[in-house]
Amino acid sequence: MTLSSGRNHILLPRRKYGQKNKMLTEYHAKYFAFETELDKMDKWAEDKRESLRVDLKDIEDRVKELKKQARLASNLPEKLKLEKERRQLETKRDAAWRAYEQEAKVIESKKDGLIDEIEKKLKPRITEETLFMIRWEVG
Repeated sequence: MTLSSGRNHILLPRRKYGQKNKMLTEYHAKYFAFETELDKMDKWAEDKRESLRVDLKDIEDRVKELKKQARLASNLPEKLKLEKERRQLETKRDAAWRAYEQEAKVIESKKDGLIDEIEKKLKPRITEETLFMIRWEVG
């Protein structure tokens, strides 16, 4: 009890506040899986990016090889054939880069969605209200 302006007010015991904190801790622990899910999403995203990078590197290596072959070609028809093939690969490479960038945006969007979803779930909805208060005066 506390003495205030000549009146006594009944307050919740400290253990009630401890229970509230415990409830909040348990509530947050319940969604601790968020970190696990985010790690999975990060690993999946990195695997996807790495796969795209490998594809792009393969195309780029092939383009370089075709450039070299075209420079060394002994006749014009062969050189034109190699140049045409190189241009087709460069077009494919450019499309792959666009796909890579688009996929990166999709991955980031999914991660943001997961974060937003978990964030909404983590907002505590515990409320406290005074149901009644007992006051008395010592006379």
